[in-house]
Amino acid sequence: MRPVVSTLAALALTAVIPTTASAEVEAAATSNVATAINDSGVVVGRKGSTGVRWAANGTVTRLGTLPGSDITQPAAINSSGVTVGWHNPNGVGRAANWDAAGKITLLPVPAGMHSDAFDINTAGVIIGSLSPAGGPVRWETTGAITTLASLPGYGVAKAEALNDSGIAVGRATRPGPEPESTEDQAVRWDSSGAVTALPPLVAGKQSAAYDINSNGVIVGAAQDATGVFRPVQWDSAGNITKLADRLTAVESVIAINNNGEIIGFTSGPGRTDPARWDSSGTLTRLKQLSSDAWTIPSDLNNNGVAVGMDQSDSGAINAVRWDRAGNVTKLP
Repeated sequence: MRPVVSTLAALALTAVIPTTASAEVEAAATSNVATAINDSGVVVGRKGSTGVRWAANGTVTRLGTLPGSDITQPAAINSSGVTVGWHNPNGVGRAANWDAAGKITLLPVPAGMHSDAFDINTAGVIIGSLSPAGGPVRWETTGAITTLASLPGYGVAKAEALNDSGIAVGRATRPGPEPESTEDQAVRWDSSGAVTALPPLVAGKQSAAYDINSNGVIVGAAQDATGVFRPVQWDSAGNITKLADRLTAVESVIAINNNGEIIGFTSGPGRTDPARWDSSGTLTRLKQLSSDAWTIPSDLNNNGVAVGMDQSDSGAINAVRWDRAGNVTKLP
């Protein structure tokens, strides 16, 4: 299961995982973030600007780097311990993978392109993006690149997550009615790369897909009749259901495991609270390191163990892990 973020989560994480190289270096120096966990309990993330892996017993090892790089951002790890993410040798952003020993390899890209990798499945197939204007792509295990098309009428798309059947999900984006505004549409790519739109919660409203499990169940966000984004899931046939929410706060889902358990957060004034939806859709709150914490989960494995980040009012940003019971532990 791939850690992904909604529009709100992306804004909330700007101080931790910015989108430009210079901003990343500045923010990374004081932040520790756990981004993904596999079923063996191995966690990947970042300590400062360094990509790291936490073993199940908490031992920390550094991921390999290339000359001229100043930041590494791991995004996902599969059951074999292969990690994918972003690295910037000589200041050029490149998609990369790290084997189970931590050795780095840059993924092949066309000349002059920057790249990023977002998810990897059990077979080692990777999804990510090329820029400028390259759009979403899939790296096969041979290294061959398959371009994932956007929807007709949408100029841009982003693939967020990939399951073991090779099905990817994400969103297509087009200009909105207001200057500099955009509109999102949740999409699914089949294993051949063909794209289809996922149905909205309300006709004509926006949506986005963030993760997919091996059963083909997708989680994301969709606008209700008032334009508020609500946490939703699509079954393998594409039928959409709104998840239980508290209505008094903003909720966002992040990831789903193969048991149908979902993690995300609720957001109120000045804080975010980590949350889990069980397979029946019941919403419960996860514990935090402190009462004033600003906490966002990023991934969930099939054992119900989750990871993420916790930032208190003091400004300390810590990588954290939740056990199945929802108890939180600071990663070393």
